[in-house]
Amino acid sequence: MTKIRILFISLLCIAFGKSMAQNLCGYGKFNTRHFPILEYGSAAQIWGGIQNNESYLLFRNRQDILCYNGNEWKKINVDKEQTSEADQKGVSKSFVSSFFEGSDNRIYVGRENNFGYLDYSKKGEYSYFPLKIESEKTGFGKVWNIFEINNGEILFVAQKGLYTYKNNQVKSYPIPAEFKKFQCKTACKLSKGLLLEYQTEAEASEREYKYLYIDILTGKAKKILPQNPENVILKNIRGSFDINGTWYILDVSGSLVKIVEANSSAVISEVPKDFFSFVKNFEPNSIRREDKYIYYCTENGGLIISDLKGNIVRTFDFNDGLDNIYVRDFILDDDKNLWLCLDDGIQFVETSSPLASLKKKEGITSPIESISFHDGIPLLGLNTDIFIYKKVGFHTRKNMLVYFLEKQD
Repeated sequence: MTKIRILFISLLCIAFGKSMAQNLCGYGKFNTRHFPILEYGSAAQIWGGIQNNESYLLFRNRQDILCYNGNEWKKINVDKEQTSEADQKGVSKSFVSSFFEGSDNRIYVGRENNFGYLDYSKKGEYSYFPLKIESEKTGFGKVWNIFEINNGEILFVAQKGLYTYKNNQVKSYPIPAEFKKFQCKTACKLSKGLLLEYQTEAEASEREYKYLYIDILTGKAKKILPQNPENVILKNIRGSFDINGTWYILDVSGSLVKIVEANSSAVISEVPKDFFSFVKNFEPNSIRREDKYIYYCTENGGLIISDLKGNIVRTFDFNDGLDNIYVRDFILDDDKNLWLCLDDGIQFVETSSPLASLKKKEGITSPIESISFHDGIPLLGLNTDIFIYKKVGFHTRKNMLVYFLEKQD
């Protein structure tokens, strides 16, 4: 028992040395829990999530807004008093495509052919209040993105239209005439504006692409062109992040581009091939910056976290107990825990804990006699052999001589 205790104390100290908030220790496993369909009672694929100002966790899928208060799950229903029965029926099971928290602390919701916000009803129930509803035949499609512009205006970016909401009024946002026959597929936030990607409905090889830049302060829109149109084409934006004031956008192809903003416009240009080169090794779902880290959600590699220089700090995949590694999005909650939106449920990872553990499944197969470190890597002297945690996200047990010979090369 004493020997096991030594292991846990050592990893505890390492975690505190790394961070006093979120623990991204590169070795060891965190406490984790998977929430399957049976627990939250809705469709398996979780497309995204957000935490509101009451610390409720909200998740979205193709039919429901799910709410978890830390103890139980519930579905957020449409407000019945201000919504007709016909609209309730049309809205209640529509695809939930986006969440956004405005400066008013209200959670805004984008859905298929409707959008609105979450608030408490007259009966005290946390409910969905639609602001605009269209039929499937004449609708504006999915609202993939929501932003805030121009002194508190909420901008809803739908496939077939842009809409603003302010002072209880919904207005159509005007776009250049040449964009009318295009659909907005994806968008992202930059430092001073928003970049919207439009494309025609055609076979992939025949599609045309256009890009619209909206100045956040003025609310005015302007068409922009890539610096090298033949080489730089954003086909489906997966997210954006900034480093030292320069913004970068990730495309569905795994390519990163740089955005330079000036004079209420922006220029799209290429980046060096070695810039965050690891992103091309995975199929991208989303990317964004949280504090001093870049969080990269992938279809085939779980969640990958890097520093601002592109060095991988931590990965979360099957080795960490994930039910599957198709990660669409994540929530970093108030306590700095991770909630991963998976292709099959929701995964909680207790990264607020300073404790990360190594157990039998990770290769600790006999009593621990001693612990040391080499270049920050834990070396565990077991009763039968030596355990070496080789690199971020993976571990191996090998002969000490082989290890040090590799270090000399």
